[in-house]
Amino acid sequence: MFKYLFYRIFRFNIKISIFGEDKSGSALSAVFGISFLIAMNIASIWFYYEKQTDLLNQIVDSFNSFWGTDKATPIAFATIVLIPVYFIFYHKKKYERIIEEIENEDKQKNKIKNILAILYQIITIVVFLILFFS
Repeated sequence: MFKYLFYRIFRFNIKISIFGEDKSGSALSAVFGISFLIAMNIASIWFYYEKQTDLLNQIVDSFNSFWGTDKATPIAFATIVLIPVYFIFYHKKKYERIIEEIENEDKQKNKIKNILAILYQIITIVVFLILFFS
């Protein structure tokens, strides 16, 4: 499913011409988009368990005291999410194979994946906002 989500974000970037016809720029932007959604999922789990236990607070406090700043946690968190996504979708132009694979798939199968990708994005954002503001 993440391959198709990558493809949707990539096609959206091409459509709105953020990077023109530059596939590598649109693909890198899609990597950031997927990383953001994954980070929101992880943060949602974090918010849920944060309300259940003080363990996460202790982990964050020890991490921040090690680096001497409270800005270290979000930067480390973003980096931890971004690096694997980069290697899965972008490194050595893997995005070209993913794009070709999805463009050659059955259109009916793509419609189902499209619905699932939209639902994933909506559910991710809604759950994040509910847990963040509760």
